[in-house]
Amino acid sequence: MTAALPSPLAPAGATVAGGRRRAWGVDRGGGAGARRRGVALAALVVTSVGWLATLGRVHGGARWVPVLVVVALHAWLVAAERRRPSLSRRAVLAAVAVVAVLAVATPHFGSRDLYQYAAYGRMVTHHHVSPHLVAPEAVPGGDLFDQLAPGWHGSPSVYGPAFTAWSALGSYAYGDSPALAVAFFRGSAAAALLGASLVLHRRRCPTATLLAVGLSPVLVLAVQGGHNDVIAGALALAGLDLHERHRPVAGALVVAVACSVKLLVAPVALALVVGALVRGRRTDAVRTAALVGGVLVAGYLAVGGPAALAPLRSVGAHTSRATSWAVVEALPGWAATFGTSGLGADVALLAAAVVVVAGAVVLRAAHPGTTPASLATSLGVVASFGAAYALPWYPAALLPVAALGAGAVAGRALALGATALVLAYVQPPGAPAGDLVLAPVAAQAAGVVLGVAVVVTVVGAACEGRRARARSLVAGAASAPSAR
Repeated sequence: MTAALPSPLAPAGATVAGGRRRAWGVDRGGGAGARRRGVALAALVVTSVGWLATLGRVHGGARWVPVLVVVALHAWLVAAERRRPSLSRRAVLAAVAVVAVLAVATPHFGSRDLYQYAAYGRMVTHHHVSPHLVAPEAVPGGDLFDQLAPGWHGSPSVYGPAFTAWSALGSYAYGDSPALAVAFFRGSAAAALLGASLVLHRRRCPTATLLAVGLSPVLVLAVQGGHNDVIAGALALAGLDLHERHRPVAGALVVAVACSVKLLVAPVALALVVGALVRGRRTDAVRTAALVGGVLVAGYLAVGGPAALAPLRSVGAHTSRATSWAVVEALPGWAATFGTSGLGADVALLAAAVVVVAGAVVLRAAHPGTTPASLATSLGVVASFGAAYALPWYPAALLPVAALGAGAVAGRALALGATALVLAYVQPPGAPAGDLVLAPVAAQAAGVVLGVAVVVTVVGAACEGRRARARSLVAGAASAPSAR
């Protein structure tokens, strides 16, 4: 009799259906198709690193080639693994590690956010002021200050207190050195991506899921930029994982720290609270809300109190070039009818109202069968893609969480919108989109995609909620005669 494991999640070297055995990379009995899958994984590693290494070095229309190759190859490999898993999870994990480590060593290009992180950390340890209350230009400059994006010289920190503490701790290592600061924050993001991948590996997630997260062009690009969104997303994933392993207090505390890194992951905390309420677990909901709220309140009190939230309000008044609201602003007659300040303040207010209403619809549709990961993903899509300001690394805070709600409509909408944002910013933030062929078209197309993603997510959540209520009514009616 042939031994077999029917599960496609068998680890490297385990027997799979038909008695075949997997090597580190592919199913040894899978023939040419499986070998091609292994070659494709290696090609994805090479092209991903090549893409990052050539950022800023390839000019003109040729800049589209590396990113399009990586996006297409990643999408094909994820889809192929969903249809028929052939790769081992350990092989994918090794590929993630290679890309993450090499991403740290590639030349820096594009976003200058990590220099802002470094300057804020140094303000705490060297100048002994809160970067949430004081702008970098208010303290004596140095090499790090010279690297800041000009538009942010006068901006206090919009990041969470926990991340400020991490930046301050790192400042003892990087000092005033831009090169060391790049290594520190890239290394932090790379470690977070590896940590998230290890959580998925430990949960025995399908290889397609591990590929979708660990080698996502969005997350790989965020690691290269040293963005704290990767850290927030990895912590949020770890918190949800702890919650699902029946460790609600530890899970809530980790999610609280994630929110204190970047408030972009606040939908995860809200999903835990609402998920407990719809299941009738009010005590769990109150405890989670108290833990998350307590950590955030304590953190913001430590860095300056309510005044530390003011920079967040100023960012909310901006409109970035690749959102559905940028498309609205470009409509003929918008400026003449509503006026414009150049910062999109009118649109930002409208966007906030739409996000609140859409989020309320998603919350109203939640039912006992809704998982916290699926609810958090839906809320995250609404909050991130419905806002007037969105950048390509923002989805990095949500993609790891979406992996736990595999198959959800919101997860697919998130992945599609995230890819659209990456393509919209082949011409990086701060550089005129018109200077790169097709960049304005990509930005407008991304805005449409984000708007559609929000609509699809809200409609999908509402329909699922209605179906769940209908099933509940049918089940109740069926049980009524037996009760009599």
